[in-house]
Amino acid sequence: MFERREVFADAAAMGILLIPAAEVRLCGGDVIVLNVSPEEVAGLKDFDDLRKLRAQRGNSIFTIAAHPFYVFGGSIGSRLLAEIDCFDAIEYCHFHIGLFNPNRPGKTRGNPIWQTIDCYFRRASVARLWRHYTSTPMPVALTAENVFAALRTAHCA
Repeated sequence: MFERREVFADAAAMGILLIPAAEVRLCGGDVIVLNVSPEEVAGLKDFDDLRKLRAQRGNSIFTIAAHPFYVFGGSIGSRLLAEIDCFDAIEYCHFHIGLFNPNRPGKTRGNPIWQTIDCYFRRASVARLWRHYTSTPMPVALTAENVFAALRTAHCA
């Protein structure tokens, strides 16, 4: 977790909203949680803990099932439906393209598919940058809650 308050203050002074986030592994599956504190992340041990955090924080946090169908580990996989109430969105794993693509198209119980990309290797990732993205209208007021409301109904391509 990135906690340098001066960076958040500088960003706010420039009209940029930085949202603290963490990717955590719960019961073998990766989960992205936006707008959390290090203390909240430390308290996440399983999906019941995530449910409790969501109940406490309401719409002030945003949770994503990270690369749920990635085949090499860190995936919630077939347990996604059993834990679907824990998520605001489902990440479409950019790694799977072409003939071998275990991503599940469409929506799951109304959850938008969240298009993201982890750019670890420039050559492999740049070509995918323009294929997968999430687009939302600019909220009237730039707050985490307003961004999350827009993301919950985002258009993904």
